[in-house]
Amino acid sequence: MRKNMKLPAIALGAILGLQISHSSSAVAGEVPLTLFENSFAGRTYHHALLRLSPDLLSEEAGKVDPEIGYRFAEGGLFEIYVKSHVFGRAALHCSQVKIRMPWTSPSAEDGARKVERKKALFERIEAMREKKSGRVELVLELDPYLSFQSAENYKLTQCIAFFRTAFGGYVDHTNPIAVPPH
Repeated sequence: MRKNMKLPAIALGAILGLQISHSSSAVAGEVPLTLFENSFAGRTYHHALLRLSPDLLSEEAGKVDPEIGYRFAEGGLFEIYVKSHVFGRAALHCSQVKIRMPWTSPSAEDGARKVERKKALFERIEAMREKKSGRVELVLELDPYLSFQSAENYKLTQCIAFFRTAFGGYVDHTNPIAVPPH
């Protein structure tokens, strides 16, 4: 079952507490984050589509992991950081939100190809970050650090989200997962 909680941009911005101004990437009614809810194997998952732009990235001194923060590591593990306002009221307690790409086991089916796909995504993010222009659409998994009652009432319980993965691979869509991604 899939519940798309995508609301009109202005309404979603108001619900999430986003400040829409001409100096932010959320201008002209556009917000960088859209929520989705899917069920798989009897469990509900909360995803977000993030339209990442360079001005949403954060690099707070002392708060970027020196080993995996903006670095690609073994098994496709890496982290990026976004400004907390991307998540609106849900992350008011955060100075920034860490977004982590989970590690892929070398024994995962087609593990090498899955790590290569993660590397390609990482390189697109890094190119955008270095050039300070462009956008990269990301699909995030907000669980397990999410207290969720409704689209109007949710909060990150910790200042972390994950790239959406299933079966060891990055999932670049918000649709339900039924079989391992190829």
